[in-house]
Amino acid sequence: MLSIGELIDLLQEDDWTICLTATPTAASWIDREALAKQTGYPVRAEWRKPGEPEPHPPATAVAVVPATFNVINKWAHGINAPDSDAAAP
Repeated sequence: MLSIGELIDLLQEDDWTICLTATPTAASWIDREALAKQTGYPVRAEWRKPGEPEPHPPATAVAVVPATFNVINKWAHGINAPDSDAAAP
C-alpha cells in the first residue's frame, strides 16, 4: 500500500500539481506540515470564511481517498455539506 507521500511523489513525477484537503479527523492522522512542504501548498482541513482567498489553484482532477460508499452516493446526489446526513433531498 502506498503512503500519501509516495502517491504525491508519483503524481509529481508526472507533472501533476498536488493540493490536499483533509477532513478535520483525517488531518489529525497526517503530518500536515511535511505534506505542505512536499506539495508547496497548505493542507486544508477547515472551511474558508467568505472573502478569504483560496490557497489552492483551480483543480483539473480530484482524487478522493478513501472514497467510501457513502461519499460516492452523497456526491451522486449533490450532497456536500458536512452535516448532510440530515439534509438529504
